[in-house]
Amino acid sequence: MDLAVCLIGRNEGARLAALSQSLQPLREQGLNIYTVFVDSASTDGSLEIAQERFDLVVSLPPHDRLCAAAGRYWGTCQAAAPWILYLDGDMTLHPDFAAPIAETIRAGAWGSEAGLVGRCLHVDRNGNVYRETPRIRLREGPAPNFGGAVLLRTSAVIASGNWDPALFSFEELDLYARLKARGFRVRYLGVPMALHYAPCKSRLRKFRDNLIPAGSGLGRKFYGFGQLLAAHVRRGTLPGLVRAFPYPFVWWLALLLFISCLAAGAAVVGMLALAAGAVFVTVTRGAHSMVVYSLLLIQAALGLGRYRPAETPSPVAIWKRPGAPTTDATVA
Repeated sequence: MDLAVCLIGRNEGARLAALSQSLQPLREQGLNIYTVFVDSASTDGSLEIAQERFDLVVSLPPHDRLCAAAGRYWGTCQAAAPWILYLDGDMTLHPDFAAPIAETIRAGAWGSEAGLVGRCLHVDRNGNVYRETPRIRLREGPAPNFGGAVLLRTSAVIASGNWDPALFSFEELDLYARLKARGFRVRYLGVPMALHYAPCKSRLRKFRDNLIPAGSGLGRKFYGFGQLLAAHVRRGTLPGLVRAFPYPFVWWLALLLFISCLAAGAAVVGMLALAAGAVFVTVTRGAHSMVVYSLLLIQAALGLGRYRPAETPSPVAIWKRPGAPTTDATVA
């Protein structure tokens, strides 16, 4: 088996046919692939559809701590192949990325190379591409982070502790930081990797979602950054997280210095510190990130006490499609 494809979803039944079909270019590249779909308590018939289209289907029960990270964690435990391609249920693989995946797998695992990530194109209900991730312009080479669509070496994921199933969001940043701390590198390639079919939100809606937890469009994801900080404090790996993703921490430090200097009567020094932080964030992440990271402070404070790894869901059933290819033992 060359490649396991770990797919996660909740009530994505209407999209599963397109997701399944988008994987065909991988087979056309000559790759022997094994598909694992992890369902998070869907009520729209996703389980039945997935059992017809994917090799293995894992069912997670209704649980107040269901999240994408839990799906990827259990999918990884069943994905017995040297490489894993992660995709969400509301995504499809872009055909242009099949060849880079095949080339990476055939090249083998060399040194610190742990994975590959490309551009993610966001598509609205009318089929229009309205946003591209990342928003900042990247050069090909080491990726500064990755999202839900990524190709990773299985041994690197397991060596880094697998996905943390207790994180409501920012689980990609968490795993990226742990991979980087172990010396692993994920390469960014400026080729479209995935199409993400998501509703287009106004800036006002995004501002509200990142400010108010009650009724937020983010749902429990609102608390994810606080959980992320709590997880790394508990593990003693917070410095590694800061090194891997310094941008919000630099901005928070600039804000703290600004307020402290104002209180001490050193307004000029405070303004210089704030300006330095603003320049750093603007150049590296874009000017909008100053607002995002400021609001992230609220999310961090409210989410710190919500990290409870002992309360994560476990599968209630696992189905294997008749005629599905066999794999080695699971990776759990």
